[in-house]
Amino acid sequence: MRSTLIIRGIPQDAGENNWNKTESALADYLNSIFGWNKEMIKNDIERAHRGSYKIQGNRPSPIFMKLHSWKTAQTIMMRIIKANKDKKPRASVQQMFCDKK
Repeated sequence: MRSTLIIRGIPQDAGENNWNKTESALADYLNSIFGWNKEMIKNDIERAHRGSYKIQGNRPSPIFMKLHSWKTAQTIMMRIIKANKDKKPRASVQQMFCDKK
C-alpha cells in the first residue's frame, strides 16, 4: 500500500460525486501546481476517490489515491511537500500503510 496517498486540501466541487470527477479534480490540481500533463497523470492513477462525497462545512473531503508506481507516489508526495514550503495552494499528503496478513 506504499503507493497509496491520502491528500487533503484539494477543493471539492458540489457536483463531484464519483471517482471519475475526483480523478479529474486531482489531475487539475497536480497540473496547476507542477504543470504535468493531465492525461499522463490520469494514466498513472490506478484509482482515486474521496473519503466522502459530502462536503463538511468548507472543508473538502480527503482524496485516497492509489498509483501504479511507488516512484510516482514518492514524486507526488515530495512535490506537494515542497509546494507547501513555496506557499503555493496548500494541500497535505501522507502515505497509507497497512499490515499484510
